[in-house]
Amino acid sequence: MSSQDDKDGVNLKQSTKKRKLYGRMSDVNKKIRLQSHETGRNCNCKRYKCFQVVNEEHRARILKDFNVLPSKDEQNLYLCGSISLLEIQRRPRKKESESKLNTANYAYRVRLVDEMQHLDASKTPIDMRGKHSTRPKKLSSALKTKVMDHIRSFRGRKSHYSLHDSSNIYLPEELNVKKMYDMFLDKNQLSYETYRSIFVNHFNIGFDIQEVIHAVQVMNFWLRQKLSN
Repeated sequence: MSSQDDKDGVNLKQSTKKRKLYGRMSDVNKKIRLQSHETGRNCNCKRYKCFQVVNEEHRARILKDFNVLPSKDEQNLYLCGSISLLEIQRRPRKKESESKLNTANYAYRVRLVDEMQHLDASKTPIDMRGKHSTRPKKLSSALKTKVMDHIRSFRGRKSHYSLHDSSNIYLPEELNVKKMYDMFLDKNQLSYETYRSIFVNHFNIGFDIQEVIHAVQVMNFWLRQKLSN
């Protein structure tokens, strides 16, 4: 592609405004869920007498320490470290074909003392939800390339009224993102939200209404300069 085509065409932004990794509502809600665990109701356990052995002050401190753990992986690691796998001590008298047999019992311990010892004896569990490779609706790199090539195919121009050199490209006022998306749908299948996300996050493209605004601002500036003289 020639330098003139690069100048007239729609190019990638040099400094793209990325979506914030932190501060979005989804991240805020995730943080709230991570730190908002509450004590459940009394289990009325007659064997261990949990709520009597562990008083309210200890329960509040344990819950507070658990809620301040920085990630769900560390919370899961804390819980896994407190769970013990026990063999079944007593089987029912029914025949095995008639009874529902448990393979194991699980018990968990509650730490009341302040000291804690870390034992690296096994592999640390990691929350892999949303990180697997079997995502049938994930946007493929080939389709993303098609979208970007389609947006680049619209010939725009730079502003004539900008006082500084800008990478902004302006398309005709008759166009908008929805019309461009409808043209793309003639040969491809893609959601409007995905198309618009690529348009906003990877390109500095506006429509001619911005050119009008710039023109008015420049004219007002020169009129003020002329009147002041």
